[in-house]
Amino acid sequence: MFINTLSMNLHISPNRLISDIQKEFNKVFPFLKLEFFYNKNQSRSSKSSGKEIIPHNRKIGDEQKTVTDGEIVINDEMKVNELENIFQQKFALSAQVFRKSGNLWLETTIRISLMKINDTVYKNHFFCLLWQRNCGNNIF
Repeated sequence: MFINTLSMNLHISPNRLISDIQKEFNKVFPFLKLEFFYNKNQSRSSKSSGKEIIPHNRKIGDEQKTVTDGEIVINDEMKVNELENIFQQKFALSAQVFRKSGNLWLETTIRISLMKINDTVYKNHFFCLLWQRNCGNNIF
């Protein structure tokens, strides 16, 4: 029996565009989205309003002057809150992971692994595609 484990190194540096970090993250987790917020002291629920999201075309160092070069090692067992806490503690960046639901991006459950959420959303997305093909566009 083979066990397929995931591990990625996400490079963070002041000169990297937020969009480049997001694209790198999405290569491994295509059904999850990483967003960065201006106010690092906001609670998790207040971040998701979308009003304080840093634009994707900005560099990390433009918004957080103290960011230095570093790596975040992400494995398939890492939980959402662990990743968000690493961004906060290691880089003083306020980040939040969202999951795809149809055309919407929703908050994720913080104590579930990134891979489990990504796989669940993938399965739901695949089921919806099959449902549309077999039953027309009238879903839900």
